[in-house]
Amino acid sequence: MANSKLNPSRYPGARWWKFDFHTHTPASHDYRDKPTPSPRAWLLDFMRAGIDCVAVTDHNTGEWVDKLKTALEEPELQSHSDFRELHLFPGVEITANCGTHILAIMDPSKSSKDIQTLLGAIGCSTNAPSSERISIKSALEVIKSDAFTDVRRQRRDEFRKIKGRAKADIDLTDTKRKLDAFNRTGHASSLQAQRHSEQQQKELTRQLAVVLEASEFISQTSSRLLAEDIPEGIFDSERPEDAAAMHIIDRLHDALSNAKDELDQIATKLAAAHEHRAADLNNSLWHERVEQIRKSYNSF
Repeated sequence: MANSKLNPSRYPGARWWKFDFHTHTPASHDYRDKPTPSPRAWLLDFMRAGIDCVAVTDHNTGEWVDKLKTALEEPELQSHSDFRELHLFPGVEITANCGTHILAIMDPSKSSKDIQTLLGAIGCSTNAPSSERISIKSALEVIKSDAFTDVRRQRRDEFRKIKGRAKADIDLTDTKRKLDAFNRTGHASSLQAQRHSEQQQKELTRQLAVVLEASEFISQTSSRLLAEDIPEGIFDSERPEDAAAMHIIDRLHDALSNAKDELDQIATKLAAAHEHRAADLNNSLWHERVEQIRKSYNSF
């Protein structure tokens, strides 16, 4: 995203963002603004309205996502008198086969190609005009599909990152304020100890998160290990040669089942290890020392 003309909040901590979660561009068949704007003009309309974030959610297409992202980086736009920081979130308004509309909003790093991939994965033809594109799946099937689940996971991860960055900004502002006070009063050593303990805490949190994420990943992988039933009428169990083939399929199914059980056990062990080690950490000598440093730090 372009970072020029950024107007940060006067105060550290949380801030309000003006976010339009549902917009259309000329790529949607029902877009009515006349004359049809260029990508640059479309972006300027939102900038003039003071919008901070926009989800681009055309009907069953991501055609304009890349056009808008390209226009946002153009020097001609960034030098415009009405230019202000604007964050684009690629998205799409999906039409399920029952007529229900579903909004999918992706990470800002995604592109028109990612939208097209999502539409293809849920059975929405990308070759037909956008007005005629309808998913072959029902609304519930779209939401439960692997492709849509990945989109939801990406959004959840992104919000976690944003939340983490906001907290880091608050901590940094507080640390800078206390640094000035400590330098004036000769207590810089207390700050250095606090900053070092914060680095240790961050690293320990990261290490614990790696184990928990591994457990979740393995558990998700295990949930997808499902044997496929043999269609009726393909094999005749009364025929020895067919029975032999069916026996091989049964062994494959057993192998899948065993692998699923083993993965479930590994995921459970990792989750338990995460919980136990986190508890051990809270009861450790290291934690006692960190608490002492924190109390000393907060006393100033």
